[in-house]
Amino acid sequence: MLRCIQVAQGASLDDPTAWAEFSNKVKEGIISTFDSNVTLYEENVRKADSQRQLEGWHFLPFFLQKVSISRFARFRDIRVQR
Repeated sequence: MLRCIQVAQGASLDDPTAWAEFSNKVKEGIISTFDSNVTLYEENVRKADSQRQLEGWHFLPFFLQKVSISRFARFRDIRVQR
């Protein structure tokens, strides 16, 4: 996915509103990407969980995905608190 940031043209380097706008747009982009990745991990875990009864299903990849989700959840909680 391609991300672009538009900054007001002609803004001075000393203009605090331009920097605030820029940092907010970068923050929004990072959070959006983070949330997309968390959603993808959650979908993968649900898919792996639904296939538990199939022959050849392995616990380790499922467990590692669950651990990754828990790490993301901690960062998500920290992000929400700020």
